[in-house]
Amino acid sequence: MKKKVWIIIGIVVVVVAAAALILPRLFGGSHRGIDNEPEASVAGESKILVAYFSWSGNGQQMARWIAEETGGELFRIVPEESYGEDYGACADRAKNELDNEIRPALSSHIDADVMAQYDTIYLGFPKMEYGLNMCI
Repeated sequence: MKKKVWIIIGIVVVVVAAAALILPRLFGGSHRGIDNEPEASVAGESKILVAYFSWSGNGQQMARWIAEETGGELFRIVPEESYGEDYGACADRAKNELDNEIRPALSSHIDADVMAQYDTIYLGFPKMEYGLNMCI
């Protein structure tokens, strides 16, 4: 009887370990930053803007889906200084910025005249809370 219990526990451990390794890859999870390149310039040709910040690419994918569904133009919010590729460094910097109310300079902006042409703006960004640092 004990042997069966140990076999079942072993199988469960293997399945959980495999799921922990495979599922994040299937659903796009990442602990590495994506490139720091902005989207193509917006021209105000749509009445909808989808502006987003994404470190890992998850927020970028969501923004692209929203833009596809709404016909909106994409604008990626890119800081002048990259958050780098390391999740830990990104989370530490994000927490420091949050704690000290630091607003990093952006590498590009939307012209005020173009911005005025949008009726709807979707804004995507990571949610930061004390004890939970998310770089998405």
